Amino acid sequence: MARLCAWILALAVLAGPAMAEHNAVACVQEQLAASGYDPGPVDGYPGRRTRLAVIEFSEARGKLDLPVLTEENGTVLCRLIGEAVPELQAYWPAVQEPLIITMAPDVPGNVEPAIRDMARETLRRFASDYDLRLAMPMRIVVAEGEAEFARMMDEISNGNLRNLEQRAVEHCNDDTGVSGVTYGTLIGICLVPGQELGRGVSLTSLNNVVAHEFVHSAQRQLTGRPPRSASFQDFVDHRGPLWLTEGSATMVAEALATPDIYGIRFLRLLEEELSAVGWPDLALHELRPENDLETDQLYAGGTLAVARLLSPAPEELVRIFRFYEAIGRGSDWQSAFADQFGQTPAAAYQAFLALNPGAPGAEVKTAPGLTRPRRGL
Repeated sequence: MARLCAWILALAVLAGPAMAEHNAVACVQEQLAASGYDPGPVDGYPGRRTRLAVIEFSEARGKLDLPVLTEENGTVLCRLIGEAVPELQAYWPAVQEPLIITMAPDVPGNVEPAIRDMARETLRRFASDYDLRLAMPMRIVVAEGEAEFARMMDEISNGNLRNLEQRAVEHCNDDTGVSGVTYGTLIGICLVPGQELGRGVSLTSLNNVVAHEFVHSAQRQLTGRPPRSASFQDFVDHRGPLWLTEGSATMVAEALATPDIYGIRFLRLLEEELSAVGWPDLALHELRPENDLETDQLYAGGTLAVARLLSPAPEELVRIFRFYEAIGRGSDWQSAFADQFGQTPAAAYQAFLALNPGAPGAEVKTAPGLTRPRRGL
């Protein structure tokens, strides 16, 4: 079984996010077979026998509240089954190789060990601080410049990624010298050409990007992959609005990468940025794609809104991951939001607008805060 899973993992590395989901379904099949059920062949496809075996496994353990297995949520089921029966975590692909890093030849040599150290620390903190263990390995591609970044991401994904040229323009020209983007378990990190770690790119910026993108990958592993034909609204229904996706990733990344920087002054930076670019109506992030919205408003507004919902303490931030896990189990995002954050999205929007010092009668409120957000998803 282990050799078969390793073979499928090799295919996932070559074919990218879609193949990774195939690998996760194979994980589920191996877990079921090891538990004495008949999922059919371990082929990575969620056929009728596999789905029935999931139901039997769940009912035999007092109804584990497992979602129906599909092509899109293999990562969710693989992880949940392993959490329910810890010995079945042996079949998690991440147990065999949790981290795979591919570097472009022109990337400075000190970048790879820095990324590896932060990646390992992030996975360790996920487990120790947030009781979060991920079933699928992280694949990180690091390149310098738009052309090399787009070429490598296209090659690694076997041509399965869309809008790579646009993403390359966005993420290979960041003013911090480094930026990232996540496609499921595949993370791309791009450095501005000519920048080096310690000269143009700070270790803090690099660590923040790594942590930020790992949170995005965790969001995806906890919720599964939206169908390929999904509309923008389907994406929102599947994972919640963009302000929450980016704001929660930024907040957790700051806690992981720069734990000593929390303070009111960083919230003030966000408030000052929003005063300059305009305070967003967060409800619009449920209705319009990211490209139709002001990016600075999306990140700064989302981070400030999440900071208002939660303090940076681990026991508070864990609710971010519980929110995404609830969606993966089948909850709609609005119900998961109310359960984890104690208020409806509408109430959160109203409270956020009250933070705007320019709003009539508004009172400026503060909470434990963050640095400026890094551009991520």
